[in-house]
Amino acid sequence: KLEAFKDGLADMLVHDLKHPLTVLNAVLTMLSETGDEASSPDKRDRLVEMAKSSIHRGNSMIEDLLQLARINHMELPMQKARLPLVSFIEECAKENAVVAAQFRRRWTVKVEARTESRWIYGDRALLKRLVGNLVLNAVDHTPPEAGITLGARVCGRDPSKVEILVHDDGPGIPSNRRDALFRKFGTFAESAKNVGLGLAFCKIVAEEHSARFDLLESGDAGTTFALTLPASSELGGDEGAADAEAAAHG
Repeated sequence: KLEAFKDGLADMLVHDLKHPLTVLNAVLTMLSETGDEASSPDKRDRLVEMAKSSIHRGNSMIEDLLQLARINHMELPMQKARLPLVSFIEECAKENAVVAAQFRRRWTVKVEARTESRWIYGDRALLKRLVGNLVLNAVDHTPPEAGITLGARVCGRDPSKVEILVHDDGPGIPSNRRDALFRKFGTFAESAKNVGLGLAFCKIVAEEHSARFDLLESGDAGTTFALTLPASSELGGDEGAADAEAAAHG
């Protein structure tokens, strides 16, 4: 099973890395042109932004592979601990605000007041990578000046859980392609952006945290991905929440 997983991951990586490398090749070709149109400051700025985005995407894929190898390596267990949710969101917000600003996206953070006393249990680095992947995915699928929102709220269906949300104001994912996002962590082939490896990483990390990772909505109002995690109160009084998950993992 592990070998099959690795083979599938390798195929996905080859597929997804083609996009940033193709973009970089195109950018270098256009920058080498000497015509007036190619040498205009506006066009140069757009090409440089495209190159930076592609490099960022490629680096992110490599980091995901390293983290996935860590998950599947028996000698390197995940470093799970109780994490105050609001502080964790603040850390993620600070890091990803830089990414949003770099690519000229409007950045917003919305944290529900009820989450102030909630704790989650997990590997801080892996969960931060998951959030970072979703933000980068949102950058890829929205035009400049579009909005991206990082949020946290108590789950309406189950108050013993919390949801970490990443929403973008992009055009949304067509309904006939949404199932493909989670079919073997695939992508919809007609997209100009490939997100297979990033969503694979998110799915696997969620499973390792007894959590759910879902596409909550996608349409004219934008797209929202959610990570739903067990949570505990500051005093550890919620049934079936993060403390129970921590105890189950020793």
